[in-house]
Amino acid sequence: MSEEMGMYVEIGGELTEKQAVELIEIVTGEISTDDGPDSLDKLRMVAGTGPVRWSGTSNYGMADDTVAFCERNNLSYIHHSDSKYEYNAESSYWLPGMKQAKSHLETNDGETVVQVSVIKPLVELLLSISKGGVNALPLSIGRKGLDQKLIEKCIKHPKKALEYIEKIVRKEVIPGIPSLPPLIIKE
Repeated sequence: MSEEMGMYVEIGGELTEKQAVELIEIVTGEISTDDGPDSLDKLRMVAGTGPVRWSGTSNYGMADDTVAFCERNNLSYIHHSDSKYEYNAESSYWLPGMKQAKSHLETNDGETVVQVSVIKPLVELLLSISKGGVNALPLSIGRKGLDQKLIEKCIKHPKKALEYIEKIVRKEVIPGIPSLPPLIIKE
């Protein structure tokens, strides 16, 4: 069973001409592209100007073969699939050196979706600190949804509590998708 869903994949990094030909074959075989180079000549025309983007539709918005090719060949990528029916929109990215891609839920417009179960414990922690100062931190021990190692660090180093919490918020609540390098075809 198949369901065509909107998606895009954006790729950056260096590849050989042979790899470029293989990439185009994989992308055009997996994605019904509305936009993006579908031949080596067209890829050469946009190579070096930034990451290259292919957008269109694919089976459930997936691009498994394309992202596997990127990871095998150390090419950075961002993959976004739109929401449809019961499926949520999602974006993932991978950069050389990462063990696995990072992903998060998004709207179709690219806005990050933060689940209440993730944000609520952090908001409650910040509210308790705003009311009771760092003396309120021990009350958070054992609170569901909070990283207990974080709480212990905050208790041991209360002057750095907000700095620690900010790191968690930036990592968990505000996932940033990195800028990709340009796609370059090496001669």
